[in-house]
Amino acid sequence: MITYDQRYYGGVFLSCLCHGSVYFNVLPYATFTCMHVMLLKAGEYYGFWITSEIVSHPFVYQVFTFVLGFVIVFRANLAYQRFWEGRTCLELMSSKWSDAALQSVVFDNVSKKPEFDRRAFRARMVSLFSLLHATACSCLQDNENALEVIEGLDQQSIVSSLNSVHCRDQVFMVFTWIQDTLIRRQNMGGIAVPPPVCTRLFQEMSNGMLGFNNANKIHNTPFPFPYAQLITVALLILTATSAFVMSLYVESPFWACLFSFLAVSGYMAINEVAIELEDPFGDDANDLPMDEYQLCFNDRLRPLLFLDEGPFHAPALEVAFAAMACTYDSQGPGPLSATAMTRAGGYLEEMGIAGSKKNMKAQKDGEEPEEDESEDEGKYPPITLKFVSMDVGSRIGTVVGPMADLED
Repeated sequence: MITYDQRYYGGVFLSCLCHGSVYFNVLPYATFTCMHVMLLKAGEYYGFWITSEIVSHPFVYQVFTFVLGFVIVFRANLAYQRFWEGRTCLELMSSKWSDAALQSVVFDNVSKKPEFDRRAFRARMVSLFSLLHATACSCLQDNENALEVIEGLDQQSIVSSLNSVHCRDQVFMVFTWIQDTLIRRQNMGGIAVPPPVCTRLFQEMSNGMLGFNNANKIHNTPFPFPYAQLITVALLILTATSAFVMSLYVESPFWACLFSFLAVSGYMAINEVAIELEDPFGDDANDLPMDEYQLCFNDRLRPLLFLDEGPFHAPALEVAFAAMACTYDSQGPGPLSATAMTRAGGYLEEMGIAGSKKNMKAQKDGEEPEEDESEDEGKYPPITLKFVSMDVGSRIGTVVGPMADLED
């Protein structure tokens, strides 16, 4: 898919781009019409024929061009609807499967399995979901391009199974592997969440599969043949006959050729645009970039391998707000007193959400906590966040007691 910006210089540069354009597809038909006009003008000049005897009134031709224009625009409208629906289905598929991958890892992380066992399960699920998404995108492209998959599974086994003559639906095969892996994991004591919560995982997977099937429906269902055939024949008739009308009502050979070129190329261009949009999946310039979508999906999955570790650890609650929310009462110490801060620090450390004791002490003393250094620092542009003050009364509830300690 081509990204562009038409705001500069009124879109002049955009009109000159040839990559992905329909210019070259309509050029042969428009050139033929110009040559036809020149031939008619030359024959009329030398007295071989009189064009007015062939076409005496443009009314019939006006009806023909009006109907042709209507059906072409209608086809282009339907083609754009198919293109946008395909993009929507693809986004639904990616979103639901990434949600399912997240839920499978998070649900299993609260189980009582050993740490190494949970890590191995994460790696397997991330690789399986990456394989599922890559297989779906490749299927929509008719397996024209190789897509990246996060490693972690037996590659030889995957290739032999998916390329086997017994496997007729590769996407459904990988989908079955994931379902079977999740059920076996739950039976072994993993995914330790209540059954009503666990069903959401399978529901998200099913919704993602529905998105893929709807996208595949667009890919496998071509535009109706009779409609496309009718438009093709009408455009060929237009190409062959427009020269007669232009030669009769435009005296100058130059302007007659120019108007014929514009008329035929305009009709042809709209039809070519419709053809480009009818199937948004493939490797053409105007098709959806499936390889980029696969890379984005992999980027979503990779942090799941390091759940609750390093930079992927959930941000801790500040000690001041923990003291205010968890230890304050009307008879006890103030929310920012030393006693309350100590109680809040112990509570947060017990819950595992406060980070290191050193950073907790820095927060208590009003200093900036230490930041983790990463090897990939500078690889991606930093995100800028604006933290606003919390409205204590509306966010936490009514605070009982003096508010003097909260002014700072």
